[in-house]
Amino acid sequence: MSELPIFSYAQGRSFVHRMPSWVKILAVPALNILLFSLDWRVSACFIPAFALLSLSIGFSVRAILRDLKPALYYGAFLYVMNFLVLSCSLISVAFSGADDGPSNGGWRLLAVGSLRVLKIAFLDSVADVSTLGFCLRFCACVQSCSVLFGTSSSVQIRMGVESIEVFLRRFLPFGKEPRFALAVSMLVVFIPTVFKIWARLCRAWRARGGRSSPKMFLVLLPQLFSVGLRSASETAKSLMNRM
Repeated sequence: MSELPIFSYAQGRSFVHRMPSWVKILAVPALNILLFSLDWRVSACFIPAFALLSLSIGFSVRAILRDLKPALYYGAFLYVMNFLVLSCSLISVAFSGADDGPSNGGWRLLAVGSLRVLKIAFLDSVADVSTLGFCLRFCACVQSCSVLFGTSSSVQIRMGVESIEVFLRRFLPFGKEPRFALAVSMLVVFIPTVFKIWARLCRAWRARGGRSSPKMFLVLLPQLFSVGLRSASETAKSLMNRM
């Protein structure tokens, strides 16, 4: 399982694997909304809980960390942007206050030097509770999605969405035949499909002697869009042939 791309389905016989897919499809979004509604300290408790759940259903530690990569990268991006914004703000305040005199604190802030300004910005960005809380909530949401995609195949997801649509059509003034389940299920499985394409591109890049570097992203991202569009076109043609 450790060699599979992010959010890949892995066969198993755990109680989560045997759970109806429509239950997981409804539970995961509801739980994610709850995670962002609760206090961030409470939401942080779900991270070890999801980790223990993943281990109990057969996920390896490497697989858990693999699925957390998007959240870790996004959290690092938020902290870097927060640091840059705070640095620019402190520098702008220092230069704007320098012409007004020492009473505004501009001269004092300029006297500490650029390294002092960067240190203040770094400490403030690290101590930002709102960013920390958002990152922890996002990690918990990614873990819940990992459990959903790791224990439900694309066919099970489609059948789950179809079951939900059939149930809702009983109370709506529409026909009973599910017409939107296929489109919704394709949208749900879009995330693991993109990561599978990216994993194949990365393997091809390394097979040709390439290394993980900024150049890799500059070269592979256009290929990701190209291969993704080709895959979407082939999927659309296959669906039209079945109709």
